[in-house]
Amino acid sequence: MNHFKYGVLVCGVLGIIGFFLPALADVPDSSLWGARSSADAKQIWLVLACFLGAAAMGGLGIMKGMARWRAFAAIVCFVYVVVKFRAGLSGSGTPFELFSQGLGAKLIAAGALGGLACAIVASLRPEDDAATA
Repeated sequence: MNHFKYGVLVCGVLGIIGFFLPALADVPDSSLWGARSSADAKQIWLVLACFLGAAAMGGLGIMKGMARWRAFAAIVCFVYVVVKFRAGLSGSGTPFELFSQGLGAKLIAAGALGGLACAIVASLRPEDDAATA
């Protein structure tokens, strides 16, 4: 049994929760959800879709077994988020800069980086769909 499917689900949900919380510690209305009407709205919606997709792959993995394709789909989702935040929020940092920001940014960083690690390990140890039936 591959327990990393639970990590993929939890990290996807962490990212979704972080999406709605303030990303900057000193600015209360700085959530990504609040920025959905900005010029970068398409990118904001894609980040949310990636966290939703990764959480769905984790949920499907729990229900039907974490097949390799589900793990790879979660990897693609988490990599997209890491790439989007590769320069942090300032534009000149790293994704680890998010850990020094507000709670929302911390949850997004933990969800993306932790989920990526869980999905990679889950892809190395896949389960068959019939294994959980």
